[in-house]
Amino acid sequence: MADYLSIYDVLQRYRMGLAKHDQKIMDSTYWVAPKPMTPPPGFVPLAGAGGPSFDELKKMPGFVDTWDLPLDSYIHFESATRATHYEYFLPIYPQPEKPRAEGATAGFQDSRVSIVGWPGHYEDILEKRHGEWRILDRKMMVNQK
Repeated sequence: MADYLSIYDVLQRYRMGLAKHDQKIMDSTYWVAPKPMTPPPGFVPLAGAGGPSFDELKKMPGFVDTWDLPLDSYIHFESATRATHYEYFLPIYPQPEKPRAEGATAGFQDSRVSIVGWPGHYEDILEKRHGEWRILDRKMMVNQK
């Protein structure tokens, strides 16, 4: 149970680093920090779909960054020092509020809209060294179909 909780802590630490955009926290969950991710082949960014670019979104009033929602997760122990982890995730992109139409009551719109991104999953290999669990290898798959 202690090993299971240690792995769970590593995964939670990664999620916290991701949510706070803290590279140090995310790097602390890996034995060797991964190279920066590149978009998958055929990836169409929001701007390519007729929407604003991410940099344009960040400048809009009310912008909230991506929320990554972890879904089902499975940890499997292969040995006392090696485990695999499989987890589904769903990105949510809250959109900035838009000013109301001219002539309407002052302020912003009554409700906000969020865009649900493509679902994906992680395939991790974790290793225990000197009593500490960390991610040895992570593959991230995004389903665009």
